[in-house]
Amino acid sequence: VESRDIYESVNNLQSVSPMFKNDPVLFMNKSITPGLKLIQLEMGPCQPVATDLPNGKFPKDESNPPRSFSTSYYTKLVNGKSEHRSWITYSPSINRIYCWTCKLFGSIRAQKNSFVTTGCNSWGHLGGLYGRIHLHETCKDHLEAELNKIMYINNNRVDIQLMNSNNKHVAMNRAVVHVLMDIVLCLSKHNDAFRGHTECLTNGTSGKFLDWVNVFAKHHTILATHLENIKSSKKKQRLTYLSKSSQNSMLNCIAESIRETILKEVKAAGMYSLILDSTTDVSKLDQFAFVLRYCTNDGLIKERLICVDETVDSTGNGMYELFCKVCEKYNLNWRHDLIGQAYDGASNMQGAVKGLRSLIQNENKSALHVWCSAHCLNLAVVDCCEATECAQDFFGTISSLVTFLGARKRTATYVEFQKQLYKNQRIRRLKSFSATRWTYHDRSQGWARYSKISIEILDTRYLDLEYRDTRYSILGSRVSRY
Repeated sequence: VESRDIYESVNNLQSVSPMFKNDPVLFMNKSITPGLKLIQLEMGPCQPVATDLPNGKFPKDESNPPRSFSTSYYTKLVNGKSEHRSWITYSPSINRIYCWTCKLFGSIRAQKNSFVTTGCNSWGHLGGLYGRIHLHETCKDHLEAELNKIMYINNNRVDIQLMNSNNKHVAMNRAVVHVLMDIVLCLSKHNDAFRGHTECLTNGTSGKFLDWVNVFAKHHTILATHLENIKSSKKKQRLTYLSKSSQNSMLNCIAESIRETILKEVKAAGMYSLILDSTTDVSKLDQFAFVLRYCTNDGLIKERLICVDETVDSTGNGMYELFCKVCEKYNLNWRHDLIGQAYDGASNMQGAVKGLRSLIQNENKSALHVWCSAHCLNLAVVDCCEATECAQDFFGTISSLVTFLGARKRTATYVEFQKQLYKNQRIRRLKSFSATRWTYHDRSQGWARYSKISIEILDTRYLDLEYRDTRYSILGSRVSRY
């Protein structure tokens, strides 16, 4: 008999048997969700007795002689003892029995069994060794469903165990990554190098990152366990979170988080100024630095680096296209919020026609241009140093001394004399001299008070004729004046 033929004759099952809320026919056409499974487990199987029925007895079929369901089917004999069949559920609405266990916990094949789909009302063929009840409860599908039910009730289900195992594994990985992120933050804060000569946990030259990992593992049980698993594992592709790729990923995550915080402050400020410049790095690539200057809600003025990108076109148009690309990427409405620009004196930045300043002002008239104050100050100081003969002599002498004392033996002698004349003081090193940055003028003259040492070095250690030339006498006379 098809299941639809059975259920079409029942229009309102709840009104037919309102006292049997666990009537199996009420749940036949419903998918068993986890919530519905818990509800049915709380209610249990529908196993009424004859006195619970409206007529006080089970309805009989039309066979000869007429037969009906009996409560004796609820139990069975096992080794001479009576045992309850908890899987049988009786439907008073349509007078059929079903397998409650296979319906809730059975496999896909068990769901197709007749005890689940249509039920059974062949009362004359239920009991006995070869009866349908005995054949069903001893079949493989039903036994698996019974096992799943027991594991579910005892919280020993395979899926729960796998879920708990996965959750535990995820929690341990999160604890490990949390410690590694702290190490990355500390090294980044101090601008330290991460990697060393080799990337190996057992190598003494593995770099600061792995060294700090080994130190933290002594005080962090989960991290120590993680390292032991790595060392004992034979899989080369194991996820360790310690590789250079993982370090770079963590650095990128930190950078994105910091950039997101900065962009929130910038957008909350409502207006900002742009400081932009490009410079060539050691790999001969032109690096584009994008800096924003803004005022926070607390009245603090901040300058924050947003990004550093490579540019292949350093012309005004190329810089403008890269500028628009960066603003679009980080959702910056520069045509409305940009109120200032600060660049150096390069023509590609300040050109009146094709310079970056002009191209931006064509789109945003409020973006006023101001020559970079640091560059202006540098040019003013350099020009002042070249304007007077005294200043030229002074810095020229310092430059010559730095060049003369830059040899290895002279530098060693210079340090030795410092230790003798200025005890318990920090050893000064010779500073490189640059004519284009005024800060180097200040750094290079910081050791001018040690010029007496230079004269003594020349007088006592280098008395050979090759050093006592005209230049030597000029250096000595110049230094003595200061």
